[in-house]
Amino acid sequence: MYKAAIIPAVMAHRMPPWPADDTNCVKHANKQRLTDEQLALFTKWQADGFQQGDPAEFAPLVEETPVVDLGEPDLIVTPQAYQLGPNYEGYQCMQTDANLTEDVWVRALDVQPQHAEYVHHAIVNVGGGNCDALGISAENIYSYRPGSRTVKFEDGDALLLKAGQRIAIQFHFNTRGAKPADSYPKDQSPLRLWTLPKGETPMRQIHRQPVHALNITIPVGAKDQSVRTSASIEARAPAEIIGISPHMHLLGQRFKSTLSGGGQNGTCLAEIPDWEEGWQIDYLFKPSEYIKAAAGMSVAQECVYSNGPEDQGIGPDGKKYTPQLTTFGEDTRQEMCLGYIWYRQPYGAGAR
Repeated sequence: MYKAAIIPAVMAHRMPPWPADDTNCVKHANKQRLTDEQLALFTKWQADGFQQGDPAEFAPLVEETPVVDLGEPDLIVTPQAYQLGPNYEGYQCMQTDANLTEDVWVRALDVQPQHAEYVHHAIVNVGGGNCDALGISAENIYSYRPGSRTVKFEDGDALLLKAGQRIAIQFHFNTRGAKPADSYPKDQSPLRLWTLPKGETPMRQIHRQPVHALNITIPVGAKDQSVRTSASIEARAPAEIIGISPHMHLLGQRFKSTLSGGGQNGTCLAEIPDWEEGWQIDYLFKPSEYIKAAAGMSVAQECVYSNGPEDQGIGPDGKKYTPQLTTFGEDTRQEMCLGYIWYRQPYGAGAR
């Protein structure tokens, strides 16, 4: 049924999904793109008449994508359960069962949604264990968004969870956009951590800095409206910038982040020419392209939105939403212009 659609989709790199275009940007290490050899298999399959192959060689369907080279997580942090209900959209700050009696160094992490159809995002905050009003605290260490995958750092790099720190997860639940159910489950989507062995410390420590705009007002009928913001880089030499995590909602059209100062002149960190709300990925750079941080560096971020009938998301009735005046906020029909900058610095080099 879908055979004819597969070939143009993979040739145009719409599948597998990878929204960013790093042609003129820092090159991304975790790029999800088919190689020329893999693409050639698809064109040969088409030329051969889409032959089915030997059923005995079929691989079973994998329900969950395994995390390459990591194995099972070393620590699973479970939040309090939240009872989902019908026609609900809202935010819940759930405390977790984390009891950190000693420092923990994290080499990879993710949030595994128990009910992905209802979990729009999950923001992991550490420190006092509170969720701030915007969910964009400097103590945010990870955020699950639609399309997110496990973040794995380079060997020798790790993120620090300090002994005694509490961990809270702010969830954005939305049952309005899902098919109505006779009953709704409780959700306890866990934070999964892959850690260094006890007593081992990394060569470099990972940090994460938010860059966000609050001045968002998008009138009905707006076309390619640009919202710009900027922020000074907190990292200082000998730190290195290693990646970026962009975030917008349904009206987003394009995203671009550039770095200036400290020897950089508008270096592109990430460019997403055709924003897709369902594929929000953490873009980590190739190690050879890490950028040395320097005093005076700043990030300029541009988010572009359109708010016509054709730009709306799909509502719970299966129809597009009606355009409305849209301002900053975390609700599905509000908008954000947010990018998290990942950087690393030698362990023991001091705070940002």
